[in-house]
Amino acid sequence: MLLKRGFEEFPAGKRASTLLPNILKGIKESHDKKLGEVAKIWQEIVGEKYASMTKVVQVDKDILYIKVFSTPLYAILSTQERGRLEKEIQKKVSFLRIKSIVFRR
Repeated sequence: MLLKRGFEEFPAGKRASTLLPNILKGIKESHDKKLGEVAKIWQEIVGEKYASMTKVVQVDKDILYIKVFSTPLYAILSTQERGRLEKEIQKKVSFLRIKSIVFRR
């Protein structure tokens, strides 16, 4: 007998230890795909030049973490542009609830 669980079918009666690696792999792939989509949207918002000086690191608890490789760009993004960028990312990334952006050096 097969039971449907989410996006895959798992045989009933199998041990969790045999199913868990596949489930975790699926979750990681889904997360990586969403992070890739956020990175593309980030590039659209800031432009190719500034996107090459930054990297989308993670999304955790509604916070988008961006690594900035340039000190002057870090200063501009973290002080002058943060509010505008947060509004833009919230509009374009509807599949995640991003409330704020944290820039890291």
